[in-house]
Amino acid sequence: MYQLIVFDWEGTLSDTLGCVLDVVSEQAQKLGLSAIDYKVARDYVNLGIEEAIVKLYPNEADITHSALLMGVSQSMSHVKGACLFQGAKAWLTSLKSQGIFLGLATNKGKSSLHRALITADLDNFFDCICTASDYALKPSPDMLLAILNTLNVDASHALMIGDSVADIEMARALNVDAIGVDFYHQMEDSLKHAGANAVYDDFIRLADAINPLLLIGKE
Repeated sequence: MYQLIVFDWEGTLSDTLGCVLDVVSEQAQKLGLSAIDYKVARDYVNLGIEEAIVKLYPNEADITHSALLMGVSQSMSHVKGACLFQGAKAWLTSLKSQGIFLGLATNKGKSSLHRALITADLDNFFDCICTASDYALKPSPDMLLAILNTLNVDASHALMIGDSVADIEMARALNVDAIGVDFYHQMEDSLKHAGANAVYDDFIRLADAINPLLLIGKE
């Protein structure tokens, strides 16, 4: 039974990449370009948005690439709030209302995470937050260990949820159960090989699986 659930941030709760791709798709449509292939685009975006645009539309002129890049840059500057995966905030709200401890362990820096949490209206949700500003990067178990100690929760009553092998390895180093999330359908095998109990691709299925295992109350 779980008394504490610790989340990773980017790729687990925050869908920053998805937000960028939505903006690219929207701006491309405004220019009369064909719809983007999200699966292909996710791989290209890792090269940088400018290079991604060229690869997504290799037959378009440089002037079109520039117009699309400008549109994306201007649109992203006006994006309000953090981009969360569908169902993430609803489940966090439900967990908090039931008295479940919520932790956050991320390789993101403290300042940028704080800004993201404020824009997502999640700055008061988490009982303990550990970032790369104060702890060794995952898969070092330091962040997770600090959360367990701070909240006085035994490893057997904790669950780690993350999208990377580092998240799973961190949890396994402390004998904490780990669940993988793979919203882009690219990491399932790697997450399971690292020791994830299961891998989910949406928060509704994830919540349905974990809710019966919650240890209600913090006493």
